[in-house]
Amino acid sequence: YDAVSNPVFYQYLRLLIFNEIIPGLELQDSGTAGVQTLARNVLDRFSNPFIIHEWLQICTQSSRKIAGRGVPVMLNYIKRNKKIPPLMTAAFAGHFLLTKERQQQNEKLPAASKIKDDFADYYSDCWNEMPVGQAINAILSNQSIWGTDLSKADDFAARINYDITSITRDGIHLFLRELVAKQS
Repeated sequence: YDAVSNPVFYQYLRLLIFNEIIPGLELQDSGTAGVQTLARNVLDRFSNPFIIHEWLQICTQSSRKIAGRGVPVMLNYIKRNKKIPPLMTAAFAGHFLLTKERQQQNEKLPAASKIKDDFADYYSDCWNEMPVGQAINAILSNQSIWGTDLSKADDFAARINYDITSITRDGIHLFLRELVAKQS
């Protein structure tokens, strides 16, 4: 609830769902209305202050969730629209920053507070041994994670690198505010 009560994050999430995820799904035209209703229900659920959505639980095995759900949608979006989806790219940048930051903090955290992800050690190795751009390319090209080489998608790695730099420099709130303004 706390995240979606922020108007900028809520707008980002709404635009992500309706402008990139739904258009990236393989649907018959007759299925679009039902998916849009489901999407509105999901946003309502996340907006309900009486339902607790713990980020640590949401992030459990996030690489597998992204690979299984997000990557096919993103690739379909790219195929249909002939462009990289900027809101999904920002989500990847956020995921990569989370793995980078949590990897650095995990050594100090109790086991119950650590993000559980089968690829955490791989991410850690990349972030520890490579500059950011090289780490991004290594992670994106790892077919064991994504089932495909995402580094081959036009400009995807460069855009993630740009987003990571912007978030690190300006903070997530300003980054999202500017991203949402460009998409609205």
